[in-house]
Amino acid sequence: MTVNGVSASVVGASTAVLLAAARIGNAQPAGPPPPAPGDQPADATAQQQEPAQPAPPAPTPAEPTLLPDAPPAAVAPAKETIEPTAASNAATGGFALEVHLDNGELLDSNSMTRTTQAGFFLGHRGTMTTLGVGFDFGHISDGTMFSGATQSSSMLMVMPGLRLVLARTDNERTELIGQLDAGYGRIWSGGDMKAPSVDNVRIQLAPGLRYWLAPSFAIGGAAGLRYELYAIDAPGSSTAEVVAVFSSIQLTGVF
Repeated sequence: MTVNGVSASVVGASTAVLLAAARIGNAQPAGPPPPAPGDQPADATAQQQEPAQPAPPAPTPAEPTLLPDAPPAAVAPAKETIEPTAASNAATGGFALEVHLDNGELLDSNSMTRTTQAGFFLGHRGTMTTLGVGFDFGHISDGTMFSGATQSSSMLMVMPGLRLVLARTDNERTELIGQLDAGYGRIWSGGDMKAPSVDNVRIQLAPGLRYWLAPSFAIGGAAGLRYELYAIDAPGSSTAEVVAVFSSIQLTGVF
């Protein structure tokens, strides 16, 4: 009985050992025991007491520095190029010389007399006016209606005059002018019919055009009326008045 009891005890002990071993094999190895509250390291305590500092923000890229706009460089104003006009030299004043050729017709109740005269005009030209004196040389050939005789006459006349610019084009090349002359002359007769000398007083007025081909040279023309007063130098002298229509071709230079 004793033996059976020992055997049963041994079997029971063996079974207990096996169960314990199985439990030990299935159990996870335990970690170190947590430290006691008073045993925490100083660094850990400091980490718990001080809040974690946030990480500094990443540096933003520096914005480019904008320099103030430099003032625009001073640009010299462009000089306006003014081309000299055709009459610019003449407009500033100067010595003027006009050479002209006149052709006229004297009309009265008994005859028709054609005249051809050449002359020149000297003066000073300003901006709008030219004052001077003219010298005309002429030749008259008469054809009398009631006889076949002919008569010719030569004349010399001195006439102070005025040339006035009435209007100009924008480029100053073309001018509308007015012409006024008044003077005294003398006529000498010749041909088949001898006649005494004649004193002549003349007043003429005409509009005209002038075109400047160069700054100091122009070509022009005029057409107008001419009043003539003749005084015959002879015993029992008489006077005669004649109205003429004339035209003139003119060349003008300014120096």
